[in-house]
Amino acid sequence: MALRLTTGTPFLDQFEVTKKHRGIIFQAEIADVSLQDRLMKMSRCLERKPEKGFLRLVNRKGLRLEDEKHFKAVRSLIEENGAEFVIFDPMFRYHGRDENKSSEMKGFLGRLDFLIQNYKVRSSLFTTSASQVKCHGRERNN
Repeated sequence: MALRLTTGTPFLDQFEVTKKHRGIIFQAEIADVSLQDRLMKMSRCLERKPEKGFLRLVNRKGLRLEDEKHFKAVRSLIEENGAEFVIFDPMFRYHGRDENKSSEMKGFLGRLDFLIQNYKVRSSLFTTSASQVKCHGRERNN
C-alpha cells in the first residue's frame, strides 16, 4: 500500500491513487535491512519507482504513542517529512493496552485522531495476533 501511495499508482486495481503522497512507515517487527530489501523487491513490479524522500522507514522498537516524548518524536517526523500518511505496523507494538477493551484503547486511538486532525495525515494500522494467524481463510494457531 505504501509503495502505491508514494508512486501515485492504483492499489489492488480497486483504489485510485491520483497523485504521489509522502509517507512514513513505523515498523517494529522486521529488521531495517530486511524491510528495505522487501520493499525493493516489491517495487520491482511497479510501473513507477518511488522517488527519493517520498517514503521514510522508521524501525524503532519500544516506541509508544501514549508516551509524550515518543509522541512528540512521531509528530516531529511527520512535520520534517511532510507526511501525508503514516502506517503503524504492527499496531500492538505502539501501545501497551488490551486491544479488546475500548476503555484501554481510547488514549491510543485519541493520539491517532490527533495526528489525523492536526497534521491531516491518513493513518493505517496493521495488527496480527501472535496466537492466531488467518491462512487462506482458515485459522491456524501458532
